[in-house]
Amino acid sequence: MLKTSDHTHAANEIARFMKRLYDHGLTTTSGGNLSIRVDDEVVMTPSGKDKGDLRPEDMGLMGLDGTLLSEGFKPTIEAQIHLRVYQNRPDVRAVLHAHPFNASAVAATASLQLNTRLISEAY
Repeated sequence: MLKTSDHTHAANEIARFMKRLYDHGLTTTSGGNLSIRVDDEVVMTPSGKDKGDLRPEDMGLMGLDGTLLSEGFKPTIEAQIHLRVYQNRPDVRAVLHAHPFNASAVAATASLQLNTRLISEAY
């Protein structure tokens, strides 16, 4: 149960963006998650739901301290990562974790050596 219109708006945006990510092959059915900070609470994707078929009512609410505020909600297993980002960076309003197929394929190819010094930030 979401508490305010801001929470409801966040849940609608999460469902919409997860659908777009899924449709563009940037996440898998079971992988990836998104959260949006609303004041001192976080609206978040659930665990165990098809990411291409999420509805706003599937989202849950957590406190920044990890307290579950939605009865029966099972948060993503990466919830603590999201919460830690929000706790340490008050300016961050959303956290996205996706599973782009191409990036996952590259990561799974142990023999492939990537040049990580292609951008100036690497120096």
